[in-house]
Amino acid sequence: MPQVECPRVQENLNSCICSWPTCAKKGNCCLCLQSHLSSKEVPGCFFTPEVERTYDRSLRRFLSLYREGFRPVLEAASVEGIECLRRTKNKEVCSCTNEDCEFHGICCLCMRSHMSRKTLPACVRVLV
Repeated sequence: MPQVECPRVQENLNSCICSWPTCAKKGNCCLCLQSHLSSKEVPGCFFTPEVERTYDRSLRRFLSLYREGFRPVLEAASVEGIECLRRTKNKEVCSCTNEDCEFHGICCLCMRSHMSRKTLPACVRVLV
């Protein structure tokens, strides 16, 4: 189970393709994203299932796929019932400047919103 309680874990797990068997961050997108970005990697959901299973989540691997035209896609985000216990903490490390965004600080919804439009969230864009 994730290290920090997340009320959206079950919903997030529905679209999580991470195949790492003992990952404690599965379904806890904000912790997963922050952990990978701090290592100059991106989470598994930014790759195809085949590439994800190689466990090469390096920025170099992602950029090579991105330059070839691959755009990660998740289903669109739902605004209903937004609740995030880490929203304030997430905003402290978020590189997005759009403070008016309804998803600002809610990493799982931000990722879904961007990926459903085949764009990258600001936290990944700054690395690209």
